[in-house]
Amino acid sequence: MIDGSTVESLELGASGTIQQVVIRKSNLSFPTAVLGAGVTTIILEYNTISGPIELTKDEYKQLTNISDFRATGNTVESTGSGSSSCIKEETVGELAICIVDDVQNTNTSYYTGSPGSADNTQATGSLETQSASDTSSSRSTLSITAIALACACTVVIVVVLSFFRRFKRKASKFVDERLTFTNREDDLLGGGRRSEPELEHGPSRDSKILADMDLGKDQVILHKKLGIQGLWLGEYQDTKVVALKFVPRELNMVLEELNAVRLSYAPLRHDNIVTFLGSSWTDREEVLIVVEHMSKGSLRSVLADNKVELTWPQRLQMCKDICSGLDFIRSIQGSMLSRNLTARSVLLDAQLTCKLDIFDYASSLRTDLVPVRSFGHGDIASRAPELLKGEEITAAAEVYALGVIFCEISSRSKLFEHVSEERGHTMADIFIATEVVAQRLKPSLAEDSPAAFRELTLRCLSYMPSERPKIGEILSMISK
Repeated sequence: MIDGSTVESLELGASGTIQQVVIRKSNLSFPTAVLGAGVTTIILEYNTISGPIELTKDEYKQLTNISDFRATGNTVESTGSGSSSCIKEETVGELAICIVDDVQNTNTSYYTGSPGSADNTQATGSLETQSASDTSSSRSTLSITAIALACACTVVIVVVLSFFRRFKRKASKFVDERLTFTNREDDLLGGGRRSEPELEHGPSRDSKILADMDLGKDQVILHKKLGIQGLWLGEYQDTKVVALKFVPRELNMVLEELNAVRLSYAPLRHDNIVTFLGSSWTDREEVLIVVEHMSKGSLRSVLADNKVELTWPQRLQMCKDICSGLDFIRSIQGSMLSRNLTARSVLLDAQLTCKLDIFDYASSLRTDLVPVRSFGHGDIASRAPELLKGEEITAAAEVYALGVIFCEISSRSKLFEHVSEERGHTMADIFIATEVVAQRLKPSLAEDSPAAFRELTLRCLSYMPSERPKIGEILSMISK
């Protein structure tokens, strides 16, 4: 076996019998010396063979008679010293063989044995090899290793960069092509049909509003998911905020629809509505609707906290705050009616100012809103009798819910709370709905409630919707 050598002269001696010749990673001429010498196996792997490979007809026949001849990964390098023409060209394994006349075979310079030998016992000569120097071999091995490592690193880097670019391109597709709120909006909004006034005034005005509410990309840091679906507690410019997070692509939204959602918050600016701060977005295709954080939480939690002292003037101010916010919303053309108006949806800041939840009156895209006739959630007492009978929500039904909040402010407890304690939430809601519709159960106020306030609240809770006062009238009376 010859491995990693340069073979200058290859001869077979008379002693011993050689049946297998294996030559790997060496520089040599084709080993014609082993042909016809009783060798049954020749394996040539990853060698550099001087070429062209020229064999006589007899040598070629002897080669094809080898029972196991394997040539893998060899390189044939032309030395320019071969014959100028071949009688015939053949291929053995991966090697191209040039068959020449006996007198033209120039490869015998590597063969010095008796030409008529029939077996190893009659052959003469010797097998001589000159090994390459250790330094040269080591240097060659290190070079090959370095090249292999460099190639591997290059492949890894290319794959990683390709993956990163694909991910970045995918993640930013919506941001770059659909969420460029200020740069491409006019182009993307221009395709829809609009009336003449909208074409003249709408887009330019809306574009300015959208630009003003744009907080920029990745400007809001989200810290904790809140209990309400889609809402997160976060931070914007070192200030606590609450953000509604959604992915427009998952909702199959186009830019016009997204901007309609954002624009629905713009008109809702009032001292008694949770303040809309703007909108932001991220590389993960998420859109954030950002509002102020109400540090005191819900009105219901404040009323239940005995540590919070509330005088009647303070309670009446709370009622005025709520009415003021509702009156403003009713003044906006096309404003939404809230089916979620309860002491839990009224929020308080550090000064105990009551504010309506802006997400109840804008396009919040929230899917966690409780159906009007849903039992077990604890808010059935806020539903007007007509809603419990299956009728559509109206402004009068909203006034009824306001009357229920007035009752809870007066007593500092949840309406019909004793029923829930006795029956459990679900059975209590069923009982309350049945009894209210049958007019056998009516809301009540605290005994120390001011007379005028009591009278106004009971009007809000009238069974017939037509007998309930309008929001503007309620605000006027409670402000006296």
